Amino acid sequence: MCKSSNHSNLVFQKNTRYETSFVHFFALLPTYPLPVGIITYRSKIVVDIPATNATAPTATDGILIPRIDNFPATNPGATQNGMLVFLTTTVGAATPGFYYWEQASTSWVPVGNNENTGWKLTGNTATSANFFGTTNNQDLRFIRGNNPAGILGTTKTSFGLLAGLGNTSSTAAFGSFALQLNSGFANSAFGFQALRVR
Repeated sequence: MCKSSNHSNLVFQKNTRYETSFVHFFALLPTYPLPVGIITYRSKIVVDIPATNATAPTATDGILIPRIDNFPATNPGATQNGMLVFLTTTVGAATPGFYYWEQASTSWVPVGNNENTGWKLTGNTATSANFFGTTNNQDLRFIRGNNPAGILGTTKTSFGLLAGLGNTSSTAAFGSFALQLNSGFANSAFGFQALRVR
């Protein structure tokens, strides 16, 4: 069955009796874009595809993005900007996952867990150009259990849980709680609770 509402929403429902009619109908469609609803009688956005049962979906309730074993030999163009694919194999540095075509950089950009420009929880394959740190004049800070656990600054360096917490500058603290409550100037402490208090 096919219906067209006053809002130019297009609705599809599977019916093998009308497959031939579908072909004829689409040939007569206007060239301007229409919102599309699939198995629904009014689309909420450009494409609206509800699950068969939202609270108890089946294993086939989903969309399969085109799957490719390799990127196209010829790059897409501006009209394909934003095109999404799923890479099934490792291709160079690109690991399996979703990628979209970005015309501005003329490259395939990874999406989500296969993102290869950030640091992963499972580690990265780094090159000599990669580094972990800041590119502006800001300290590099480390957090453990939502507590300060390290800082690399211009006049203060500490590494360890709450190390150097009581100092603002010209100190070096290595070890948990080292210089934690010590507000002295130009101190160096190495070891567990070293110079913790003044």
